Amino acid sequence: MYTISETPIARMITLDKDEVIGRIIRGKTHFGLDQINQAKQFISLQNKDWRPFHFVDVGANIGTHIIAALKGAGFSEATAFEPVPELFKVLQENISINDLSQKSALFNLALSKKKAILQVELSPHNTGDNRIVKSNRLSKHHEAVWDKTSVLTITLDSIVNLKSDQLNFLPLNISKINLKYGALNLHGENHNNGQLLTLTKAFLNRNNTLVWIDTQGHEPDVFRGASRLLKSKIPLVTEFWPYGLTRAGFSFNTYWKYLKHRKIYILTEEPKPFSRKDALNFFKSAVQHENESYSPHLDLLVI
Repeated sequence: MYTISETPIARMITLDKDEVIGRIIRGKTHFGLDQINQAKQFISLQNKDWRPFHFVDVGANIGTHIIAALKGAGFSEATAFEPVPELFKVLQENISINDLSQKSALFNLALSKKKAILQVELSPHNTGDNRIVKSNRLSKHHEAVWDKTSVLTITLDSIVNLKSDQLNFLPLNISKINLKYGALNLHGENHNNGQLLTLTKAFLNRNNTLVWIDTQGHEPDVFRGASRLLKSKIPLVTEFWPYGLTRAGFSFNTYWKYLKHRKIYILTEEPKPFSRKDALNFFKSAVQHENESYSPHLDLLVI
């Protein structure tokens, strides 16, 4: 079942089973807007030439952040990746009812380290906590009994060019990706007539783009497949969730090595520098104290 709610900046469809992000939106608050504005303000202070133009959302869920970026934070266009079919349908509808289709390119894919078909665990109560399955060695949230679905993954490097620290997206034909695995589409659907074309004709660079990555512990594989993005020095926000990383089989060092050459801050109203020592201490404590009612994590702003 679905509910349509009016937030201060948009109309949003949510799944009634979603007791976290969905509940926030049904309470008439637009989830994600404050964080995007915090990042935008701080990036502008660090780089006087930066202006919001293109927003890239990796793990877009039902569209909270992409819609906040376009309707509340001054971005002109956006690209979003959401692999779970049920959520992708809601994402499409939310983009449509807010008249943002001409400003958005939506990809029913996950970003990872290679092209593959992977399993995603589906949280029964929090659609923002679906996760690519890498290990079942920890199950503090009873993940072992969650339903699963198959998703397609690609690398960001495979669909962007890099030249002089500027990125541009290449046109992507999703049907060709799916045909490699013996079917037109993994889930029997043909979105946008099988053709997912990139939206922007402009180059994306450190002066006009913000990338938002929230993949519930899969971030190191996203980074591994996004070397061109990391080299471009485009600012990004990434989740740092030690339990999710550990359960996915990643060590602290595996996560940190992709970011260590950049300036890193904890994303708050007044972002604070976040050193390797700070991060390691947080990582150890968070894994130890994770439980059903306490899940310590941070959003990190990487410049």
